[in-house]
Amino acid sequence: MKRMEIRIVSPEGRVTIPPEYLDAFNLKPKDKVEVTLAPTHIRIQKHQEKNVCVVTGKLSQKGQMVGEAFISNEGLKMIQEQLEHLKRE
Repeated sequence: MKRMEIRIVSPEGRVTIPPEYLDAFNLKPKDKVEVTLAPTHIRIQKHQEKNVCVVTGKLSQKGQMVGEAFISNEGLKMIQEQLEHLKRE
């Protein structure tokens, strides 16, 4: 979904994000986003707490990073169980 939309910056510095973009990333009013300045662009992404497991969706203090994703010990166990189940089939 690489689509470009032209938007106008308001006098207050605001830009309206198209509704289909908000829907694609499940962004709702009052959600937090991260705004990052790069040499050639501005990046906006949904803010995610650092220790929210991508498998369970729960906040956890125990787990590990896999690439840019945090997986809790509970999530790792779920993945391991699923892999074992698939091996038996």
